[in-house]
Amino acid sequence: MCLAGCAPAVSTTAQAPDDRKERLVGRWNMTTSDLPAGWAAEFTKEGRATFTGPQSDGKPTLLVVELGTYEVNGDKLATTNKAAGRDGTETAQSTWTIKAFTDKEVVLVGDGGQKIVLSRKP
Repeated sequence: MCLAGCAPAVSTTAQAPDDRKERLVGRWNMTTSDLPAGWAAEFTKEGRATFTGPQSDGKPTLLVVELGTYEVNGDKLATTNKAAGRDGTETAQSTWTIKAFTDKEVVLVGDGGQKIVLSRKP
């Protein structure tokens, strides 16, 4: 999975795009039609990202972990990540448009129209 290869809510509170990186920090459940249930993302204040979830080949005991970085610029979320098991030179990069952003949910849409919903973990 990757946010780099791999989000509807309406905010009732005005939110400056500048504080989105701060507000993105934390653990989120990921929901998308492209991934099996159980995927999660964690974003740190230092700009690091970790994506974890079950392998998509029907083997629920295998866990996929992808480590990377992220940047938020206005309504764009850019990720660069490398999956465990990839050789040290292969990375995946993606840019997502932030369609909605609240304290509890973030809706992302990729260039190909793929949609990811991030729901904040308690």
